[in-house]
Amino acid sequence: MTEILGQVCGMGLHFTWDGFRAVFAVLAVILWAVATLFSREYFPKGEKLKVFYLSWAAAFLGTEGFFLSTDFYTALICFEILSFSSYLWVVQEKEEPGSKEAGNLYLAISVIGGLSALMGVFLLWSLFGTVEYSALYAAVRDEAVMTSISRAQLYAAGICLMVGFGAKAGAWPVHIWLPKAHAVAPAPASSVLSGILTKVGVFGVWMTCLCVFWGRGLFFFILLIIGLVTMLTGAILAIWSVDIKRTFACSSVSQIGFIMTGISCFGLMEGESTVPLQGFMLHVMNHSIAKLVLFTIAGVIVKHTHSRDFNVIQGFGRKKPLLKVCYGAAALSLSGVVGFAGYASKTLLHEGITEYADLVAEGALEAAVFGGALVPILKVVEILFLCAGGCTFAYMLKVFMAVFVEKNADEKVQKAYDENAHYLSGPMRAILVALAAAFPVVGVCGNLVAQSVGKLGETFLGVSFESITVQIFSGEALLSSLISLSIGAIIYVFFIRRVLVSEKDGQRVYVYRRQCFIDLENTIYRPLLLQVLPSVFGFLCGILDRFLDAAVSVALKISAVVCMAANCLVDSAVVFLRRTLFKESPAWSELKEGNALTHLAGSFLNHAGDAVDVIFQREQSHKDFEHEIASGVKRMQEANLLISRSLSFGLLLFCLGLLLTVLYVLFF
Repeated sequence: MTEILGQVCGMGLHFTWDGFRAVFAVLAVILWAVATLFSREYFPKGEKLKVFYLSWAAAFLGTEGFFLSTDFYTALICFEILSFSSYLWVVQEKEEPGSKEAGNLYLAISVIGGLSALMGVFLLWSLFGTVEYSALYAAVRDEAVMTSISRAQLYAAGICLMVGFGAKAGAWPVHIWLPKAHAVAPAPASSVLSGILTKVGVFGVWMTCLCVFWGRGLFFFILLIIGLVTMLTGAILAIWSVDIKRTFACSSVSQIGFIMTGISCFGLMEGESTVPLQGFMLHVMNHSIAKLVLFTIAGVIVKHTHSRDFNVIQGFGRKKPLLKVCYGAAALSLSGVVGFAGYASKTLLHEGITEYADLVAEGALEAAVFGGALVPILKVVEILFLCAGGCTFAYMLKVFMAVFVEKNADEKVQKAYDENAHYLSGPMRAILVALAAAFPVVGVCGNLVAQSVGKLGETFLGVSFESITVQIFSGEALLSSLISLSIGAIIYVFFIRRVLVSEKDGQRVYVYRRQCFIDLENTIYRPLLLQVLPSVFGFLCGILDRFLDAAVSVALKISAVVCMAANCLVDSAVVFLRRTLFKESPAWSELKEGNALTHLAGSFLNHAGDAVDVIFQREQSHKDFEHEIASGVKRMQEANLLISRSLSFGLLLFCLGLLLTVLYVLFF
């Protein structure tokens, strides 16, 4: 394990390289390299792209750091780096209609998801004192540890992490950003957004399942349902779409649902079988490479037609066999056609569902929910799984027919399309052919590739991948694939061609029937965030405001009464003290001069003098003795003060003291 910036928030950033993480890290390198090469052809020459390539490099470092991180804290730091840097891709083409709205939505989802994941990290740290994957992986499997922690807090942490990483993965119901952002972003960015940035979310969900929810069957069953809804929602949205990039983006939502299904089945079986895990890893690789090919082809089409609408790009690839073959390989692989990589991965995922149902039916595993009724429910899940695979074939066939088979309604446009032979450089053609060739190779060697990929996770997961019991070319597996493809063909022939395609002036026109869907963003999320929550909190704040006003008013009145009572008490105490301890002194204590003794002596002498004057019948002949005595006393005090402060007086006292000391020594 390598530590970088060990004092970042006191925890440091920690990375490691092992087989399990290497799969995701190598996929990121491949996708970024091909997308970077294609971006040099996609963008017009002379266009200022410094900000784009700066954010491109930052997002690559963030993605690699996320995959190679050894703890949730490091992963969260890298998660935020790639989220904010990739936002610039979405708003790169400002002239693209809806780019600003899609960018704002992507940024909002990224911020909310990041804050949710951050709260999950804080909760895990408070519970375990660590957020390292290996430590958490061991802790949730230790009964002694689990009995000493709060399960409610643990589940709250896991849910916060799932919301944050699930939003990045594009899982339902937080998938709303993905179709919009991928559609308006430049094609090289779309291939990375769909091919690998969604896998960042998948990786985060996977680590959360292993390190928080392991052994919680109810959670994994809920995740299975979420995966099922995600794959069906994305597939249906893709069928309705008439925008080639939006179709591929909705397809990514659907394929993420397939991947979630593999994760949930592995968790439900608690490691009893590694088949769904192998299917999950193989489908991650299949989807990433397929979306790289498909979005590169979409970028070529958009670059030369300046449109994403099926009705405008119709017929562009009729005389472009290389594009046709490469698209066909990627589309057939995603659809699960026999002999391609997608067939192997989807067969393993399908087998994971059936194996879990068999283990529950045999009593080898306890049902996560519903008891004995779980087996029929899993049969329904299996049917919906096959239907979702059929939908994939239907919308991929729709794109193929529109771009590579049908003619454009405008003959001049069609002629220009047919004559456009220099649509891609030699190196990019070679790369597309090499990537397309990988699909049948992996499809034929599906068991070997799945087992090899699975072995990379043995050390971390603590499970063995020595053997694989599923034969992907068995009769049952081939039959399941045939059923799924048949469902897709029926959807295309009887629904797409009859409902989503109409005749106009003798030409087929693809119609987008938006009103058939519930738009979660505009019908639920935006009203909830912009209207409902502000109204609710405004109402609550109004109530609190009135309550506080009333409380303040009551408090002021109470304080006024208390102050009045305190004032009365203080006044009473003052009066009591003045009449007892601090009773007023007699009048003579406030004389202008002298003191009580001079006042008494002077008063006596004054009365005596008055008596003498009365006796001898003469006018007042004496002085004011009180004033004279007071003045004399004051003069004596001043003289004494001067004497006591003089140096001579000090020396005299010193000599007197010395004399007394000598006499004491002599006679005593």
